[in-house]
Amino acid sequence: MSRVTGPEFFSTKTKLGNLGPSDPFFLAWEAGRKTPPSVSSLVPLVSRHWEVGDTNVGTLSGGGPHLHPGPIQLWQFLLELLSDKSCQPFISWTRDGWEFKIADPDEVARRWGKRKNKPKMNYEKLSRGLRYYYDKNIIHKTSGKRYVYRFVCDLQHLLGFTPEELHAILGVQPDTED
Repeated sequence: MSRVTGPEFFSTKTKLGNLGPSDPFFLAWEAGRKTPPSVSSLVPLVSRHWEVGDTNVGTLSGGGPHLHPGPIQLWQFLLELLSDKSCQPFISWTRDGWEFKIADPDEVARRWGKRKNKPKMNYEKLSRGLRYYYDKNIIHKTSGKRYVYRFVCDLQHLLGFTPEELHAILGVQPDTED
């Protein structure tokens, strides 16, 4: 299967991986995005279909995510947590674009370890995984702020929402502490 992203992905009628005509992600794009899918239905689909690729094949911004089924990547997992209101006590958007803060690094690491069946996962190991994305231009560390990161890949293109729209949908409250 060839890797397809962006306009090519959204203009094709070919089944891609598990994506099919009844998939809300597919239907929203077919309808010209007049009614975008809900975040809760969209993020798992993005997580299921997008993974980190090399810079030579169909990427969104040089390096970054592109279409290819495979195991969930850390950045996708973080995006899932950030899109789940029940996870806001330990990971949440800061309301500054695609910036997010890990309020409870141990809980995020524990959940990542559970998801990947790695019970010895801790934040030190998880942060090593995050650093992998710096050169890939997917996530960057926000300097001067502890546990604060920013998605630098084109999430708006992937999700179909601006950061402000996503924050409003999720009911994100302004971050009161640094």
